[in-house]
Amino acid sequence: MKLTLDTILVIVSGIASWLTALTGLIFGYKSWKTSKVDAAKQFMEAENSEELFKARHAIYSCKDIFKVKEIYLTQVASHYHFWGLMVKKGFLPKWIFQGEPGESALQLYDPRAEQIRHYRVDKMLHIL
Repeated sequence: MKLTLDTILVIVSGIASWLTALTGLIFGYKSWKTSKVDAAKQFMEAENSEELFKARHAIYSCKDIFKVKEIYLTQVASHYHFWGLMVKKGFLPKWIFQGEPGESALQLYDPRAEQIRHYRVDKMLHIL
């Protein structure tokens, strides 16, 4: 087989295309990893916000969930629901909830689970 200039150009062009695709994959992967770290950072910042701290404190200190201001319940529920969806969709790593944030979520939910279920049913009856 005789290598002509056209054949050499096709081979070089193919190699360049493969290298370009490989470079794109590498940078895409690095960008994906960076975005997960950024999401974790945003979660930690939101977790330590003054508004969420105040809302969690109001819920922790109250024995009856029906006596807590609804805005506090909404803030906390929305916060954990949003970040739970981010984990489910793969935008936030699961390990984020293995430390204090996960314990905090359980501390808020477990003692009040029955009240929360009752509250959800009551809300659904009003919607229907």
